[in-house]
Amino acid sequence: MKYTNAWLQLRKRNANQLAHERLSLSTANLWLFLHRAADAVDRQFGWALRQTTAGERGWVLMLDGIVARQTDRRYLRDTILPALRRAKLSRALIVGVRRYSAGLEAAFDPAETECWTCDIDPAVELFGAPGAHVIQDVRSLDQSFPPGFFDLVVLNGVFGWGVDKTEDMNAAVKAIQHVLAPGGYLLIGWNADRTEAPDTLTSIAGAFAPANLFGLPHRKSFSDVTHVYAWFRKSR
Repeated sequence: MKYTNAWLQLRKRNANQLAHERLSLSTANLWLFLHRAADAVDRQFGWALRQTTAGERGWVLMLDGIVARQTDRRYLRDTILPALRRAKLSRALIVGVRRYSAGLEAAFDPAETECWTCDIDPAVELFGAPGAHVIQDVRSLDQSFPPGFFDLVVLNGVFGWGVDKTEDMNAAVKAIQHVLAPGGYLLIGWNADRTEAPDTLTSIAGAFAPANLFGLPHRKSFSDVTHVYAWFRKSR
């Protein structure tokens, strides 16, 4: 009898595990579908949605809701940011601010790290670091910060989402090189279906080397979204 009960419990546990895995898979597929659908709409009709302030804000708000739940965002919050907090960097800069990124600077210990945020859009200033946010084009960072000011720059969701041309991406990386200290780190996050991999940029090849920071892999991709993270270290 006890063997029968044990077998029934094992079977029930396996069924529950299978149901959980199926739910997780269906949820992942849902967010993948929503991401791809929103991306397709943005490519086709984004220009029209941005013709009015209300239209643009509504569209961005919807995108924020989708992006905030994606695997890559959870990886950023649950894996990357805790690793950066342990690193005890002197200064860090997060480029690219939206509603879903609000509060990222709080992941750093203010006693150890001075964290700044930056975005070209004045409307998102309220989601930036309080008292440490600048409104600036990433290609002109060197106009807002002195040389070698930061130990880390996080450039996430900018390439392919406003900075699209190769020459503009190279200009952005060169400006970041200017404000990074020698040996400083650069984390780039991009969507592989929207832009070329930054490894191919001449500005990266000329001044940065691939890095494995704090035990994290040089490159991290995801099965349910097209987002990719890659670490680089300033070599000169």
